[in-house]
Amino acid sequence: MESGMRPISIVIPTYNAVGQVEHLLQRLQHFHEKYLDGVQVIIADDGSRDDTVAAVQRGYPWIDVVANQENRGFGQNVMSGVALARHPYLATINTDVELVGNIFKALIGALEDDDRLFAAMPLIYNRNLDKVENLARLYCHRGLCWHTELAIEEEWSSIVRDLMTGAVDMKARLRDIARNTRPILSVLCGATFICRRDRFLELGGFDPRFRPFYWEDVDLDYRARRRGWRCAVVPAATVIHRHSETIDKYQKVRKMRYLRLNQLRFVMEHQRALMQEGLTMQHLWWSARAVKELFGDPVLRSAFLWAGIGARQV
Repeated sequence: MESGMRPISIVIPTYNAVGQVEHLLQRLQHFHEKYLDGVQVIIADDGSRDDTVAAVQRGYPWIDVVANQENRGFGQNVMSGVALARHPYLATINTDVELVGNIFKALIGALEDDDRLFAAMPLIYNRNLDKVENLARLYCHRGLCWHTELAIEEEWSSIVRDLMTGAVDMKARLRDIARNTRPILSVLCGATFICRRDRFLELGGFDPRFRPFYWEDVDLDYRARRRGWRCAVVPAATVIHRHSETIDKYQKVRKMRYLRLNQLRFVMEHQRALMQEGLTMQHLWWSARAVKELFGDPVLRSAFLWAGIGARQV
């Protein structure tokens, strides 16, 4: 293996990904050829109904493949891939992510420079929203937790936007701009991050209760935070994200249902700690949200109703 990068296992969760994942795999093949066994790529397939598994095995025989027979949702699917990981550093990358250069060195470097970091992320530029999507913090409002942008989000969004439209080497220019910028504490975004595998496993990884997707990454971040670890964005690295491409294709109608359900599950799981951060009158707000859903989503109505009367899980 060529020196210069720590060994890393990269888990890519897929679902009906033919025509979507190939560009990412071609980029990762470059790293595999350069670093050989130091870069392990694992496809965790979530019960695809197309030719994803066979296509990967046929075109990329060096990739490890977990072919789940049933659709298990994002978190459990990732965990099935993590079970095959053998290197000390662990990454997850969504199929709708485009790598800009070698993000791995900068992210691993940040983790090695600061033992308090649980996970390091690149700037994740959301192509649909035309902004960096993972410079955020949590706040509590009306019985739930929400994301809001950090004050510096617009500055970095503008920088990445200008580099994308300019005739420059984007990765080299971004490294120059971010040379003296320390990692920026933020909320974990599961689209792309790197962490130490032993810490990920120590925390238990993604909680299967956050099914089928959304808020499993925020929950992991919060559990890490309670251990004294934090997640941070490293501006010297960036990726382009075609946000929710798979979800919008197959689960668009139910997307908001799962978002709100797992938002509620997160608050229910951590409400005692969140009450120290501004969460108040949550049971009253949950009951009010149940009434609001009286002629809306019956699943959300039931979940908020049970939460409002004191159920421990929904």
